[in-house]
Amino acid sequence: MEATKYLFLFILLILSIIYGFYVLIRSKIEKNKTLVYFGISFIIFPLLVGLFIVYPNFLTKEPTLEDLFGTYCIATAENDIPNSEFQHYTLTLKSDKTFEMTPTPGISLCEKGNFDFEKDLITFQCGVGWSPATVKRKYFDFEIVFYDGNKEICFKKND
Repeated sequence: MEATKYLFLFILLILSIIYGFYVLIRSKIEKNKTLVYFGISFIIFPLLVGLFIVYPNFLTKEPTLEDLFGTYCIATAENDIPNSEFQHYTLTLKSDKTFEMTPTPGISLCEKGNFDFEKDLITFQCGVGWSPATVKRKYFDFEIVFYDGNKEICFKKND
């Protein structure tokens, strides 16, 4: 389903660019400057949208350690946790670099411990072991992603 959505968007962007070139050619034939600007906008806008879709990290702010502090709950889970129970599983990151987490199916992490953050990786320390999670940047915010095999469990910050 996700691939179909991107394919449809890609086809729409390509058609828009083709229409933009058509309008530019027509504007040169008719010598109409208004059509030139109209055609250029049909070329540039789809290119910017495509760039934003392909490289969202290029246009979004990288979160800092201070941005991470707060309470998170599950936003999406691919490991059969019902949507109605997402609010019951929380992760709290505190300013003293400690965390608290409710036991969550698919995530083998202790309830309390320390964490460390570097670029797009958070490591959680439980005793002598470390468990990794990634910070996935979205368009306007970010999510903390744990992996259960090939399945993602994403935590989003509560506002």
